Amino acid sequence: MTNIAVIDLGSNSVRVSVAKKESGEVVYIGKNPIMLSQGMNHDMLLKEEPKKRCKEAFLQIKEISKRFEVKEIYAFATAAVRKAYNQKEFLDFIKQETGIEIFVLTGEEEAELDCIGVLDKTGIKDALILDTGGGSTEFIGVKAGKIVGAVSVPIGSRSIKELFFGGGETPCGIEKAKEEIEKIIDGIPWLESLYGFSVIGIGGSNRTVGKIYLESIGPDFLIDKLIMDYDEVVEIISRIEVAPAEERLKINGITPDRADIILGGVLPLKVLMTKLKSPMLYITDAGLRDGIIKKIRENPKEMEKYKTVLE
Repeated sequence: MTNIAVIDLGSNSVRVSVAKKESGEVVYIGKNPIMLSQGMNHDMLLKEEPKKRCKEAFLQIKEISKRFEVKEIYAFATAAVRKAYNQKEFLDFIKQETGIEIFVLTGEEEAELDCIGVLDKTGIKDALILDTGGGSTEFIGVKAGKIVGAVSVPIGSRSIKELFFGGGETPCGIEKAKEEIEKIIDGIPWLESLYGFSVIGIGGSNRTVGKIYLESIGPDFLIDKLIMDYDEVVEIISRIEVAPAEERLKINGITPDRADIILGGVLPLKVLMTKLKSPMLYITDAGLRDGIIKKIRENPKEMEKYKTVLE
């Protein structure tokens, strides 16, 4: 049975899943917080240090792949590389240094793969999927298991921090960030048809909300398929909002690599649930890599062009 590795290169972290190609069973999951989009939001250029961190992370993934006897690597990049003016230079650099070819997803492709992964794993048929990344946020509307609307917007946890909190997380900066998020949401016309729908939260920021909640209800619950009501979500986000960045590490569930960007990462969730009157938030570990694995399993010939073969 062939083992494959699927890489999701995001704005904050590079994640990898090793899976059995025929069954889709995941045998290893890894994450490296390389902060690829650090410092790029004013000139849209990927910087040298994040690029070097990415190279090292990809070399580590190659070593992990050897350990699991992986034959094929499928590497995909999202918002940071999608927006970068020096995208080609970066892709060439990674291929030359590591031998791994990265393919850049459009926002629409990313949203579709998110949806495939989430629906396959959760079985939920009616919801709004919210994937808040470091450099983009995807909104995917689902009714009766079908996508009714999908959009990717170029704003996420790290970009919100760099655009609105450059001088610190001031009340004025927070209010401007909320206003920008509201403007974006108001500009998505199909969202009105999902009024009163629950939200499925994926991505590191939304999962952090779930992790904080888990700390309060005990260790017998799992982050995957966790359910929270609106008031519980708002209470946790309010705790994050009033805590200075340096104090956030005292909140169980917030990791050091996310403490400085978590406020920007949870504001879209709060604004969205408030505007849509969403009663519940579902948290799941599913997402982009699960969607890719499913497509490789079901349409291997279609996905053939995206693989890097390991000798």
